[in-house]
Amino acid sequence: MQKKFKIFFNYLLVPILLVWLCSNLYHQIINQTDKADAWQKIKGAFSGTVSWKIVVVLLLMFVNWAIEALKWKYLMAPLQQISFGTAYKAVFAGTSFAANTPNRVGEYFGRMIYIEEGKRMASIPLTVTGSFSQLLITLITGLVGLVYYIGIIGDAANATISTFWVKILVAGTAFVTLICLLIYFKISWLLHALIKIPYLQKFSFFIQKVEKLTTALLLKTLLLSLLRYTVFTLQYILVIQAFGISIATASCVCLLSILYLVMSIVPSFVIIEAGIRGKVSTVLFAVVTTNLTGIIASGLFIWLINLMLPAIIGVLLLLGKRVFKKVG
Repeated sequence: MQKKFKIFFNYLLVPILLVWLCSNLYHQIINQTDKADAWQKIKGAFSGTVSWKIVVVLLLMFVNWAIEALKWKYLMAPLQQISFGTAYKAVFAGTSFAANTPNRVGEYFGRMIYIEEGKRMASIPLTVTGSFSQLLITLITGLVGLVYYIGIIGDAANATISTFWVKILVAGTAFVTLICLLIYFKISWLLHALIKIPYLQKFSFFIQKVEKLTTALLLKTLLLSLLRYTVFTLQYILVIQAFGISIATASCVCLLSILYLVMSIVPSFVIIEAGIRGKVSTVLFAVVTTNLTGIIASGLFIWLINLMLPAIIGVLLLLGKRVFKKVG
């Protein structure tokens, strides 16, 4: 059984993943609402005078994942020294598995492939720490965005969300952010407390490498997460501008921070995220623009560039990669 399992992962998993990914991508695009208008917006952006912004967005996609690779490389240092090139391949591989799993949990498995056998399970809490740092940035910026959004709602006659519910969300987000900050900087303490539970004691090896994450490294990871957040926010703003949507930059940044916050909370699969992103975007951006088709097109384009394109690159990088060196 173990031999068959290894054969499947070495020779069949990646081709199946590639076919599954392309098939689902095709169906998601075909089933998009207002897809004709959305594709017209996208094609127009490529051929207009602002086409340079689309080129910049494409280049920033590689910068975005390069920052993530650098972050992961630093976090893996207590476990295994890996090159930046290996880390870069690993994060792309992670996106290919993340695209087909709920809330991107498959990302951990995709990256583990590039870790030496025998160390792979120990890499999980380190990778989770990186994801947690990105969530923290999303919570902090989302909180600021929600406070700003209350002012926008007060000035917007067509607002579809009451200020009361946004204030409730602000209070809830502030509480969760505070708790998450405490957990993040005291994560080894938390793991120590958890392994005192009899059932969890067998997982004590998880904390051995996390204990080596210094406060300086955790701060560096958080700063890299903020830098990455800045990059994909800039991408979104450039796409919105390229699609001819006129929104004040401050309002755009605010609304995007709330969009990221909601998308981080709502359980979903990357492969179907475009539809969810479109619905949330139209509700949020309705207070500042009537060009909701352009907003949907922007969300679809960002989804394709930042999530689906890296996922396809990740699968292609995995072709010929052996998860297990020895099958027998």
